[in-house]
Amino acid sequence: SQAAVGALMALAARWRTGRGQRVVVSAQSAVITALSHAPTFVDMLGITPTRAGAYMTGRSVTGAKYRVFWPCRDGYINFIVYGGAAGRRTNEQLVAWMRERGFDLGPLGDIDWARFTPTRASQAEVDSMELPIGRFIGSLTKREFLEEAHRREMLGYPVSNTADIAADPQLEARGFWQDLPGPDGTERHCGCFVVVDGVRPPLVRPADDTGKIRRQARET
Repeated sequence: SQAAVGALMALAARWRTGRGQRVVVSAQSAVITALSHAPTFVDMLGITPTRAGAYMTGRSVTGAKYRVFWPCRDGYINFIVYGGAAGRRTNEQLVAWMRERGFDLGPLGDIDWARFTPTRASQAEVDSMELPIGRFIGSLTKREFLEEAHRREMLGYPVSNTADIAADPQLEARGFWQDLPGPDGTERHCGCFVVVDGVRPPLVRPADDTGKIRRQARET
């Protein structure tokens, strides 16, 4: 965003003065806004959070880490044990879903989700909660999780690969894909990301991997 603002300011100055400008953006400063809670941990606790693979750190004052990516039958699910009103709804519905499927709840069945505070849970407590959750999610497909989580108004979603995105029913319903002539018939392309006045601007031509478009631009 800082680079975009700098580019716009330079563009405005060029229109006004007729001279171009060099835009310099500090990558270190720009990335701070994308680090979520990390700067606060450094400032207040003197702790530098580190990456933890499929887990998230910084959610508990005890140092406990929570799993974010869970293996399922055909890939991975993004899900984390939340607190607050949104977490209460999700956790209660997850437990109800597991109970309906006959899964062992372990300690999940004894938790009062209205009082549950993830920020104070120990690693042992987190591990004991996540064990039955992992077994349950491992029994589902990505589509099963998405459809039921949507119906139950739960937080969580499947991790999509390129094949999943290409077959996504929402993108299809929104008319995102556009077919253009190709060397062997037609080729499907990603459409314009924006809809203007209810209309998605059509693609004029596909991208050219051979550099033909760049050569034409230089020649003109």
